[in-house]
Amino acid sequence: MDKRFEELKTELFNWGNDYIEEFLGFEIDSNWEKDTIDNAMDEVYEQMPEEELKEFYKKFLID
Repeated sequence: MDKRFEELKTELFNWGNDYIEEFLGFEIDSNWEKDTIDNAMDEVYEQMPEEELKEFYKKFLID
């Protein structure tokens, strides 16, 4: 997994569910564990267009 993406996931968890849901593109279930959310982010990352991913890196100041 990309080091920048790992940093992005940490930032998303720090900022909370609204930001995680923005990244995922859907609402997360309130009973999801951190591992479930983490796996969902991995799946979205694999399919996300590079340009969209770059926007998240820029938003969270990740080089």
